[in-house]
Amino acid sequence: MRNHIGKLRDVIYDLSTDETRWLADLGRAFGRVLPRATSVSVAALKLHSRGLTLENLAPDRTSLRLFLRLAVATIPASQIHHIVRKSPSIGSFSEWVEPLNVPNFWAHFSAPALRMRDFVGVRALDGGDRFLSVSAWHATEQRTPPGLRDTLTPVAAHLATMFRLRRSLAGACLHTSQASAILEVDGRLTHANGAAQATGARTLLRQEVQQIEKAKTGAGVEEGLLWQPLVEGRWTLLDLFDTDGRRYYVAIRNDPSFVEEFALSTREQQVCRMAAQGLANKEIAYSLALSLSSVATYLRRGMEKLRVRTRTDLPLIFEQSARTLEIGNSPVFVAEQYPFSEPRRPKPALSRRDH
Repeated sequence: MRNHIGKLRDVIYDLSTDETRWLADLGRAFGRVLPRATSVSVAALKLHSRGLTLENLAPDRTSLRLFLRLAVATIPASQIHHIVRKSPSIGSFSEWVEPLNVPNFWAHFSAPALRMRDFVGVRALDGGDRFLSVSAWHATEQRTPPGLRDTLTPVAAHLATMFRLRRSLAGACLHTSQASAILEVDGRLTHANGAAQATGARTLLRQEVQQIEKAKTGAGVEEGLLWQPLVEGRWTLLDLFDTDGRRYYVAIRNDPSFVEEFALSTREQQVCRMAAQGLANKEIAYSLALSLSSVATYLRRGMEKLRVRTRTDLPLIFEQSARTLEIGNSPVFVAEQYPFSEPRRPKPALSRRDH
């Protein structure tokens, strides 16, 4: 399991492919982590006031697309609202609807031959209205083992972070001019600007590079080591090569950003919006590299300013701009059992090494 998590981690941070190929690679990598699944689906989706919009899928299978679109349009609203606002980001569909005392929708909707009666889902939110949906499908109803939930929760944070970064790059090649800091593989800082110049930030960036390097060793892979998805809640660290083959790390600004609509600080807005998306305090803390106490403080202050009593009221406040995704209900990519036949796109000059 840990070895497969290490390989999944490498796929998540691979910027050498376009988004469609990345989704395909993710499907295969998740399939190794969840080998009992009959298939694994991955989708890039956007939530809006009228429902969901499919933004990418790979490969585009017409029959599957039509089946899943019909399913999404048929799922009872009560189930969707419950999953969106109250369910954990990792779990099976049958577990998510169990508190509603209703039957598992997929067990009745899916044709027996499809073997899609339930799924273990991973919700990967980018901090806004876009998300990745990963679902491991099964022919029978599932219970999510606590160990698997603990393993996949930090993976979901890394997945969401890289999905957001990929969208911000919009397919462009990453350039060092975009970096807030550049570090050698031993953690030595060779360039920094803005907030990255602060002593505390430099120390954290150096420590994070050292943690990444440790995680890449055989022992680190065996231990399933992961690093923080964001350093100081604002930078993603990427392992890159220049045209001469020199390896180094760049710190790229990648914190969730929103249009200022309320009198909230940046952190208050980030925490409140992520809470509105259904993320627990522990997940928010990991995603933003904050302590649990800091998340609780920002959430309390934000709710006071917004004049809401409970976090379940937050989705109503952010209804138009920060509504949560409903992860597994609209998967649109089923991974193949064998490698795809289409050729890979050539890597850009500045790319991350394949592992």
